[in-house]
Amino acid sequence: MASGDSSRNVADSKACRKRKRPCIPGFTSSVKSTPSIFSQAPRGINVAEFAEARALEISNMVEALKAADRSSGKRLFQTLPRHMRRRSVSFNLKRMPVRLRYRASLEKKSRRTRRKPRNLLEEYNRRQRKHVWLETHIWHAKRMKMVDAWGYRLADHPTDKGFRACYRAMKNHCFLQDISYYGCIEVCGAQGKIIQAMNHLTNQDAGLTVGAKCYLNGTRQGHVVLYQPGQYPHGALAPVSFLWRQQKTTETCTSTDTEREQQNVDNCSATTKPNQEIGKGGENSQLWVWAHPAGFQLVFDAIAEACSHVGKTSVTRDCKLIVASKSDAVDKADVSECHGEGNLQNPTAGGIEQVELSVASRRFDLVRFRLTGPQSHALLASTFTVSAKVDPSDKVNEKSSKRRRGNKDKSKPSSSNWWCNDKVGAANALWENLRQVSSPSVLPQKEISHLDVPEMMTTQESFEDILTNWPTDVAGSLVWDEQVRRKVKETKITEHELNRKRSELLLPGSRLTLSENETSHIPLLLVQQPGCLGNGWDIIMPSGWAMSFWVALVYRGARTGGLQEAQTIALEQGVPFFPNDFPDTPAGEEYLAKIKKDGAAEYKKRPPAKRPNYSKLGNEFPFSPPWKLLVEEWSSTEPESSKKRKNMKQRTEANTTSHSPSANVVENESSQVAGPVVSSQALCVLRSLSNLTILRNCATRYQQKGGGKQLKMNDKLKSDDAELTSVVKSNPNTLVFVFLRMVGRSVPEPNSVVAIPSDEDSSAFEASNTFAGPVEPRHTCSNAKSRKTLRNSCTREIMGFVSSGHYSLSRGYGVGVAFCTLPGLVKLLSCSRSKAGPVVLVRSPGTQQYRFAFLSIL
Repeated sequence: MASGDSSRNVADSKACRKRKRPCIPGFTSSVKSTPSIFSQAPRGINVAEFAEARALEISNMVEALKAADRSSGKRLFQTLPRHMRRRSVSFNLKRMPVRLRYRASLEKKSRRTRRKPRNLLEEYNRRQRKHVWLETHIWHAKRMKMVDAWGYRLADHPTDKGFRACYRAMKNHCFLQDISYYGCIEVCGAQGKIIQAMNHLTNQDAGLTVGAKCYLNGTRQGHVVLYQPGQYPHGALAPVSFLWRQQKTTETCTSTDTEREQQNVDNCSATTKPNQEIGKGGENSQLWVWAHPAGFQLVFDAIAEACSHVGKTSVTRDCKLIVASKSDAVDKADVSECHGEGNLQNPTAGGIEQVELSVASRRFDLVRFRLTGPQSHALLASTFTVSAKVDPSDKVNEKSSKRRRGNKDKSKPSSSNWWCNDKVGAANALWENLRQVSSPSVLPQKEISHLDVPEMMTTQESFEDILTNWPTDVAGSLVWDEQVRRKVKETKITEHELNRKRSELLLPGSRLTLSENETSHIPLLLVQQPGCLGNGWDIIMPSGWAMSFWVALVYRGARTGGLQEAQTIALEQGVPFFPNDFPDTPAGEEYLAKIKKDGAAEYKKRPPAKRPNYSKLGNEFPFSPPWKLLVEEWSSTEPESSKKRKNMKQRTEANTTSHSPSANVVENESSQVAGPVVSSQALCVLRSLSNLTILRNCATRYQQKGGGKQLKMNDKLKSDDAELTSVVKSNPNTLVFVFLRMVGRSVPEPNSVVAIPSDEDSSAFEASNTFAGPVEPRHTCSNAKSRKTLRNSCTREIMGFVSSGHYSLSRGYGVGVAFCTLPGLVKLLSCSRSKAGPVVLVRSPGTQQYRFAFLSIL
């Protein structure tokens, strides 16, 4: 027994001396028992204990990932702790810790290599490879927020947050914008053929066209909306501005009064016939069409196609020449390359006959500035000086030299003093006489003047004589000539040379005097912009001179802005802004798709508790207005044509009785004019002057009727009903551009609902000035399922949406521009009872509160 006990003790001691297995945190210890799946817990780990036990390994892995990230995406000085980072580390290595200076020196490139002219040019071109830069891009990038828009890198708004300062500059001083992103399309050929081609893209029903007599002499700038050939009023492309080059012999349109110009549809707007001869110089006419970059390519293709149907056409797409015959459409094959500076005189290719029309893109050859405000004229007068007259002996020598060169060079300007001719002298004399003008708004509307800088003339006339006898030969600028533009660009003295000459002045800061050979004469084209609030000047100049003029204008007190300020100016003037306020154009559709995508992405970033529930607010389309759906629903309504309008007494009795909103809709259907059933045609905006005049006149008469106490319907209102019926029948699926003036508080936001007020709303609005407006009840899921149409999705009938809106500093209340369906607008006019005009309800996307607003048709 003793031996057995001793052996047992030895075995126990050996077991105690054995290395014990450590207890691993997170793992359950296995207990020996009978093998059963129900007797032991499943094998697993405790995540917290497991991570705590391996904290060192996890930390090393994170640091390794950070180190790999540093070597790929960041510079060495960017990996320093925040308390050791210095702005000067990027160019001064001594600011780095000693242990990292050698590695940082390996990252830094040689300054000599970076500053080589070839490398600088390559870097400059590489940075604008994706988006085109304007000539003033570097100046704007230091002072403004830049955005990518329409293939350009443009300034959006200043970084100094000067919204009110920009408005004050626009109203009292001078506001400056660089609108060189507007592209110029040049059409050359016989004037009759150009008008015939452009008539395919325009319609006289929408206003003055390219062939109006007031524009043919080249002294006025015109505006028109282009359409697809033969699709008016559908198929809108984009709004454009145009101006003709002034010919030697022109027939002047003597109308200078604003009212006469608006009523010159029968007098001055008579478009010439396609086969009619227009002046002696009509065979070498030149037309400039300025288009927004959002629709530039569509406008260019449409003009090229229209010209190809008139005659043989050569098309220059920035740097490519394409020749199209009359029978074919515009050929996409490249015939020859053009390096942007040259112009083909009488272009031919492959034995093809001489072309009759030429369409060329000049959007990189011209620069355009816009000065807005009453002090814009004074600022131009202090900035520009005109070229001096040339001695008569010099003119004689010039004429004799032209005779010796022969007839071929007579049309070409001299390379030395091309600015010395009678037209330039007349324009310079006019500009010198206009220095006394206090504001450009007193000048004839949209007048064009030519100017050459930088010398001075000394003739003075009274301002009244200038306006009564406005010269007709002052719009012929040599900026139209490509050879002159090229010569001006080539002879420009560099900034480095100017700075060197300034440093050699005996008195620093004194005026630098250049010799005649060093002085550059720049042809300019000045276009007057009419209006009370947005009056000013547009300056058109050759490319390459943007920064010189820009800095000079800014130093003289002009305040600059970007795209947001341009939209604000348009809204203050009450005019549509492209492409935001053109929903029937391709650019407008792209803009709506963009804001819908951006709005949905921004909405999804917020948690459900921090964002509005649009379904409960009754807003099915909170990010962009569904124009097509709204127009289709209003056009598909079948009105009760057998019922006639009730008189004022019956309507007054009906207002006293309470009824539901749905019953109000049914009752008001009887006053709605007859319209067509659902049309397959596309969406369009009403731009017919005759139809818009009918709507405005009817709105005025209904306003007078609502303010009076007559209870009987007169014959004039019945004739208005017939006119409105014909307007609606002839314009299915049509939107009407309107202007909203808020009553009391609130500012209309984009995509706000424009609804027709009920009879109770109108009565409460007339009874009390403190009535803010009705409130939309909260919707439930069951209500959302029962809604079938957008038009009746809320308690008030929806007739349109707000396109743009903000607080107007010039008026002191919120304003906005909106689009309403034509049947809905007619229904509103028939129900209007306010003395101040038609009243609508406006509700923002994220609220339930309706606000009252006065509506006016633009």
